[in-house]
Amino acid sequence: ARGNLRTLLAQRLRCLAQEIQFSYSDRGKPYIRDSDIYFNLAHSQNLAIYAICSDREVGIDLEYINSDCDFEGIARRYFLRSEQQIIQELQNQNSDLARRAFYRAWTLKEAYGKATGQGIANILDLVDVSQLLQISSDKTLQIGDWTIKLLADELDIDANYAAALCIAS
Repeated sequence: ARGNLRTLLAQRLRCLAQEIQFSYSDRGKPYIRDSDIYFNLAHSQNLAIYAICSDREVGIDLEYINSDCDFEGIARRYFLRSEQQIIQELQNQNSDLARRAFYRAWTLKEAYGKATGQGIANILDLVDVSQLLQISSDKTLQIGDWTIKLLADELDIDANYAAALCIAS
């Protein structure tokens, strides 16, 4: 996945892949020094997804929907009450819907954390994505100067995955 990212960036920058010099923010977010190209990568199981933008920060996430994951326990521990309530309501209807909502929330938060450079651990219980857990995936959510959106349906990604994109507005 990282080799493919280097190739994609080299094409965009019109240079050789090995010429790209990555630098890292204090929280580990990679960037290309002296470049107006912003990028992000996510991979899960056998899929990878890339976001490359020429004028603003971007974050992307992709997660395999694991049927063995204790999503309810993780949501109770790390998610906001509003998100927990939606997941619980869906669990009362259908556990698959609840699991998908959990992964939607996780990918939305992860994409936001990656775009802003804060990382997911620092924003799990601060960023409220509950508005996007039950609605159609063509909606976006504005959080300050950032726009987040679910991608799985839009990009025709395998139904066993959830994906989200966050971009500076």
